[in-house]
Amino acid sequence: MIRPMEISDLPTITHIFKQANPKTTAEAIHKYTLPVLQEFPQFCWIVVHSEGTKIVGGITGIIQKDRSAGYIMDIAVESSYHHQNFGHLLMARELKAFDEANVSSVELEIHYLNAKVIPFYYRYGFRLQKIKKDEYGSGQDAIEMNKTFKVN
Repeated sequence: MIRPMEISDLPTITHIFKQANPKTTAEAIHKYTLPVLQEFPQFCWIVVHSEGTKIVGGITGIIQKDRSAGYIMDIAVESSYHHQNFGHLLMARELKAFDEANVSSVELEIHYLNAKVIPFYYRYGFRLQKIKKDEYGSGQDAIEMNKTFKVN
């Protein structure tokens, strides 16, 4: 089940995002996730396991002030729930929210060590845009991907 993220979900979602981003801290994740949730709640979702109330994943996003483009900040599913369709549920809901907001494109970044997820994003129409050299410091690059929506 997908539902909107709430502030009370932050400790759990911070843990899940930290599991997916071991190079950062829980404090840093909480520090940037809280304002995103407060300003862009329509782009913040969690997925709950169907057998109860356990949060197993989440996604957060923002849009530019002119509403022309969206950006996926984070998407993660608890590792013990990988390959069970939860990531697909989150991505489908997030893209629907961006489409409803009439953005023309959506961007995201992938840490180069997590390049194995590129095929997941390809399924949703994202395409490689560029490599951002040393984006995270210490020689750690980012892979930028973009999805363009059809503009009516």
